[in-house]
Amino acid sequence: MNRGAAGCRAFPSPEDAAEFLGLVGEICRTCPVEVHAYCVMGNHYHLLIRALGLDLERVMESLEGAYAIRHARRHGASGPSLGGKGLTLPVHRSRHLLVVSRYIHRNPVEAGLVTRPEDWPHSSFRAYLNPAFAPSWLRTAAILGAFGSIGARQRYRSFVEEGTGNWAGNSRGRARIGPMHADGDLREGILRRMAISMNERGPAGPERAPTLAMLARALSREFSVPEVEVRLRPAGRTAGGVLVRGALVHAALGLGRYRLREIAVWLGYRSTGSAVRAAIRFREAAVADRRLAERLRSVVERLRAKPS
Repeated sequence: MNRGAAGCRAFPSPEDAAEFLGLVGEICRTCPVEVHAYCVMGNHYHLLIRALGLDLERVMESLEGAYAIRHARRHGASGPSLGGKGLTLPVHRSRHLLVVSRYIHRNPVEAGLVTRPEDWPHSSFRAYLNPAFAPSWLRTAAILGAFGSIGARQRYRSFVEEGTGNWAGNSRGRARIGPMHADGDLREGILRRMAISMNERGPAGPERAPTLAMLARALSREFSVPEVEVRLRPAGRTAGGVLVRGALVHAALGLGRYRLREIAVWLGYRSTGSAVRAAIRFREAAVADRRLAERLRSVVERLRAKPS
């Protein structure tokens, strides 16, 4: 990644962002590199890129040099458009790959520019949801492959949306952990964000609360239902899976840390109304069998005491 020189906007217009991405495409066509995700913001960009047998830093220098020429030609400015040498962080393993892609795709949301990552036009997230938006040079198979062969796009969307958990945002949906380019060491800031996301936990201290994934795992164990059933489409769910999904919605809403839409998206519901109906069905079952309510309360209390 890199940002604008001297705090300036490196991509002041949609045309600039499109021009930069066009140059990324040219690099992909002429060099053995793979781009797996991207996001171009007003003052910085992110690329999840793999260089096959090439010096990645030289590839990026070539890309940024070409963009600086185009930028100067368009705006009549002199000097570099991007701030010196870019920042390169290694991606080590498959889980890390998924987390970095989520971080990149959530950038416009965390910056408060849009409410949904797919609303930002200069990001690869739209291409992950619909191949019609994918440029020919974008590689999505490596990341989508981690989410199975059927329904992978929707599951990836849920994974990215899950980044709106209690540790990621405040009551207004803005990042608690500070803006992308706050004062301090940029590299350490990014690594800290990645570490939080990799652990899927909230911040240390009393504000910490279980994530939706942690709730799903704990409820699956408590009610002896395979965890996979919690995320299955209706045709594959058993009565136990339906019960656990309703319990999860009920518990997550009770925590007060998740918006209804976040819960519905994570579980793959088509609407928030479907999630509400699932919670109501669980509540009705719990009224008929008080043990259900006690078991759910026990699960939540254990997770609050010691998330794992």
